Amino acid sequence: MSSRNVLHRNSVLFLSLFFALASLLALQFHLTQATPQAPGDLDTTFGTNGVTITHVNGNDVPYGLALRSDGKFFVIAEADFMSSSQSVMLLYNADGTLDSGFGSSGVNVLTPFNVGFAGQATAVALQSDGKPVVAGFLSTGGNKNFAVTRYLSDGSVDTGFGVNGVVTTPVSLTFDDEATSLAIQADGSIVAAGHTQNIDFALVRYDADGALDTTFGVGGVVTTNFPIGTSGGVDVANDVIIQSDGKIVAAGRSASRFGVARYNTNGSPDTSFGVGGVVSTVVGMDPFMSAYAVVQQPDGKLLVGGTGYNDVDSHYAYALVRYNTDGSLDTDFGTDGIAKTDFGDSSTSYDMILRPDGKIVLVGDGSNG
Repeated sequence: MSSRNVLHRNSVLFLSLFFALASLLALQFHLTQATPQAPGDLDTTFGTNGVTITHVNGNDVPYGLALRSDGKFFVIAEADFMSSSQSVMLLYNADGTLDSGFGSSGVNVLTPFNVGFAGQATAVALQSDGKPVVAGFLSTGGNKNFAVTRYLSDGSVDTGFGVNGVVTTPVSLTFDDEATSLAIQADGSIVAAGHTQNIDFALVRYDADGALDTTFGVGGVVTTNFPIGTSGGVDVANDVIIQSDGKIVAAGRSASRFGVARYNTNGSPDTSFGVGGVVSTVVGMDPFMSAYAVVQQPDGKLLVGGTGYNDVDSHYAYALVRYNTDGSLDTDFGTDGIAKTDFGDSSTSYDMILRPDGKIVLVGDGSNG
């Protein structure tokens, strides 16, 4: 199953994910409200009774969110226009209302990400100056290539980034390449992660202004093919983070397992992690297990969340795996390093946050809604 197929499985379910994320964000900003609310209650100061709904056009599917220091947040989404799709970016105020000064009443159609399947925006991150950087893919010459664009505070393309605001990078010359996640280093460098031909992890690094960082990997590009017998050939990175020590971690699918790879700052595999820089973990006997999110704990351990499988009840389930700093499973966590939550029907976790008190919040969907 390609990363794009995963993203498109159910727009309604992704909307519920967005509402959950929005509520979590609002809760963070209104902890000091005069009227106390119990943990887990909807924050009624956000949107309408804790929920905000924005209809752009047709079926609207959110893909990513980035929080600004002032409490406003960007959302990357796909909307239907005249039987085709278009990437859009929305800017919300901390109370869940759209920022009318951004784009057209808070909604900005993302050029140069094109109508239909010629282009798609899938991830957003913020630079230190608050400018949003968006990654995805654009089709050039018949193949999809990594694409990264930067925008100004009003939603217009920042022409000082890359070439007229956009940079495209072919990871391979003959196959489709798609970026699905973004991370920004302390020095402002931009790391885009995804896959090439749906069979290898792919990472590309740019400097803060969009120039390809040729000191990273080979000409700015790194690909990782998990060992045969461990992977089976289908390796897709769905999330990327920068560790506190500057090392880069990508997580996603390695065949029917969770796949995690760690890299040194120059893009070379961190051989102190797992076997040759990679680990793969069985989280259920099903061919479509995948990690979608990774965070680092203050002690350096890695939490990787996504879709597992309850082999007893034959359900997809939330799955969370914790790794020691060397990539080994932390057997003090869950059952031999793996925790699963089965809601009684098939469910998938797509994202997570680590709270200041160390508790972990996962969000996603279930097939019963």
